[in-house]
Amino acid sequence: MTELGQHLKRAREERNITLEELQLITKIQRRYLQNVEEGNFDALPGIFYARAFVKQYAEAVGLDSEQVFEEFKNELPSAKKEAIPEQLSRVKRARAEVNTKDSKFLQLFPKILVTVIVIGIAFTVWKVSQTDPPADQVEEKPETETGAEVEENTKNPLQTGNTDSEEEETVTEEEETTEVEEEVVEPVQQFELVESSGRSFTYKLSNTNQFIVEVSTTGETWLDLRNGKNKKFFSGMLNTKADDQAPDRTTYDYTNETEAFVKLGKAMDSVLMINGQKVELPAEPKDVQEITIIFEKSAE
Repeated sequence: MTELGQHLKRAREERNITLEELQLITKIQRRYLQNVEEGNFDALPGIFYARAFVKQYAEAVGLDSEQVFEEFKNELPSAKKEAIPEQLSRVKRARAEVNTKDSKFLQLFPKILVTVIVIGIAFTVWKVSQTDPPADQVEEKPETETGAEVEENTKNPLQTGNTDSEEEETVTEEEETTEVEEEVVEPVQQFELVESSGRSFTYKLSNTNQFIVEVSTTGETWLDLRNGKNKKFFSGMLNTKADDQAPDRTTYDYTNETEAFVKLGKAMDSVLMINGQKVELPAEPKDVQEITIIFEKSAE
C-alpha cells in the first residue's frame, strides 16, 4: 500500500466510513476505491479516472483534494496537458473553415432568393390564369332579349345559384394560392463533424437558437461536462444498475455558451443527444472520447 493510499484509508477509518458507505457517497464502485487505497492505479480505466477517483475519495472523507494532490504528486499519475494547445489550434482552424463556408453562402443567398421569388410569381400567374375561361369559349349573348326571357332568367333560382357557386370557387382558389405563397419553412438545426484526431472530435452546431446536451448510458459511463472556459458542469458516474444510486442520464442547458466539452469514459456505452437529436458517436475508440461542440446561434 502506498503512502497516499494509507493516508486516505486512515482518514476514512477515523470517520468510521466503510468502503460500501463510501461507494454510496462517491458513486464509485467498491473495487475502484480499494484499488485507490492500494495504489493500484493500473487497474483503473485510465489516468483521468485515477485523478478523479482520488479527488472524490479525499473530499468524501473530509480532506482537501488540492493539498492531497500537492503532497502526493509523485505517487499520482500525471495528466497529459501537452495535447491541449494542439486541440485549441484545431478548434481555431475549424472556426476559420466554418466562417469561410458561411461567407460563400451569404454571397449566393441573394441569387437564390431572387430565383425563388421569380418562380413564385410565375406560379401565381399560371394559377390565376387557370381560373378564367378562354375568351373564345365565352358565349355571346343576344343584343336584346324579350320581356318573357328576362322574366324567366330572373325567376330561375338554379341559374343564380350556379353563378354564386362559381364566384365562391374562384375566391377559394385565390385564397389557397395566397396561403401557398405565405408558407414559411422552419429552419432545421445542423450538426456536423468538422475535425477528428485520435480520441478527440470537434463538431459544429448551427441553424438553431437552443443548445441542450443530454448524456445517458446503456451500462456504465464516466462523464465530465465543461464549457469553453473549462467551467465544470458535471463530473461523475452514470450507471443503469438498480442497486446503484448513480443516475443513468444527465441534461444541461448550454444555450448561453459558445462551446461545450464532453468527455466520455466507456464511450461504447454512452448516448449523446443534442436538442433531442441523437449523435452517432465514432465506433473507435471504445474507451475514452473527448468531444468539443462549437455552438453558432442563429440570428433572431
